[in-house]
Amino acid sequence: MSENHCHRVVLTGGPGGGKTTAADLFRRELGEKVVVVPEAATILYAGGFPRSEDKTIRRSIQQAIFHVQRNLETIKAEEFKSRILLCDRGTVDGAAYWPGPAEEFFAYRNNP
Repeated sequence: MSENHCHRVVLTGGPGGGKTTAADLFRRELGEKVVVVPEAATILYAGGFPRSEDKTIRRSIQQAIFHVQRNLETIKAEEFKSRILLCDRGTVDGAAYWPGPAEEFFAYRNNP
């Protein structure tokens, strides 16, 4: 791996699926070679971000989570250029929570 390039590995799965536990195990096993990128949704919800069943609000929530996740990944990639980024969820996970067809989420994701 070059000094100016990092690799990203994304852990995905449903709530309670063991993603965070797996990330901690990888981090302990690989040490300085890996940096864990936290899950944006957990950060936002822990800070009091609203939850809703309303479709318009859910779209806004998923858009916010997408932007925070993407920016967390960008920050960690810049900060730790020679490490493996281990993402506890990734930007595409929002498609599972998008209140409409996945194609709509990916159209937004590609043109935010």
